[in-house]
Amino acid sequence: MRHTSILLLCGIVLTVLIAAGDVEGAFKKKEGGRTAFEMTLQQGHSDWVNAVAFFPDGSFFASASKDATVKIWSMDGKILKTLPHDYLVLAVAVSRDGKYLASAGPEEVRVWSIHKGDLIASFRTKSYAQAVGFSADGKKVISGWSDGFLRAYDPERRSLSWEIRAHTSGVRALAVSPDGVLIATGSFCREAKDKRDTVLRLWYAENGKPAGGLEGHRGDIADAAFSGDGQMLASCGNLGEIMLWSVKGRSLIKSFPGSPRNVNMKRLALSNDGRYLAATGMESENVRIW
Repeated sequence: MRHTSILLLCGIVLTVLIAAGDVEGAFKKKEGGRTAFEMTLQQGHSDWVNAVAFFPDGSFFASASKDATVKIWSMDGKILKTLPHDYLVLAVAVSRDGKYLASAGPEEVRVWSIHKGDLIASFRTKSYAQAVGFSADGKKVISGWSDGFLRAYDPERRSLSWEIRAHTSGVRALAVSPDGVLIATGSFCREAKDKRDTVLRLWYAENGKPAGGLEGHRGDIADAAFSGDGQMLASCGNLGEIMLWSVKGRSLIKSFPGSPRNVNMKRLALSNDGRYLAATGMESENVRIW
């Protein structure tokens, strides 16, 4: 299981490197005429790694695992802190000032002080927190839940700022625009009673009011990411679909072939300059870059 968790982390870290814009730097050598990726494997979790998040300056990253921990790493593979949880951790995010970390899992979102490693707030509800992010100013934690709700919390006041029923099935994809104005969400059916919602929806981060929807996916939406300038939004889904949208025009720019076998695409990222898109799917799939 440890080896499996490392491989999954390897795949996710690649997409984060693309998000950081270090594309040419990541591909350094040729093998048989093909460009190869040089990767340092980090080892430390005892079970699946579900998500990673890089610090704003790129010097550290955090990983969330099924082993009920979040770990903070240096880029050379040293574990600097371990943040314990009661259950598996499904998502993790770091505030843009690098001061706070949010983690999400069954019935709870936790907010931590990164410097001290202290838990500063915990928000609970009878649902699974499947996605998490910070507002641009770091004052709100935005979370997507398996009951279809999008909830914003204020860690300083330890209170719910707003909530809205965002989808008819669980919120799996969540992204906050670089300027902090918009939130993008997509949903993924977990239970038989869920009603499939294939619309990539936009919300105003200030109050949770609707800001439009993007229609084109035929199945569940697993992940979403804004470009560095906030002008584009990418999304991927369980039918191997990958789509690139104009945020201002609320329209489709281009769709990509994704998985040739329509395998569930799980993670994607856009480079900061908007030149590259990376996506990865189930463990039998490769990381694909456009």
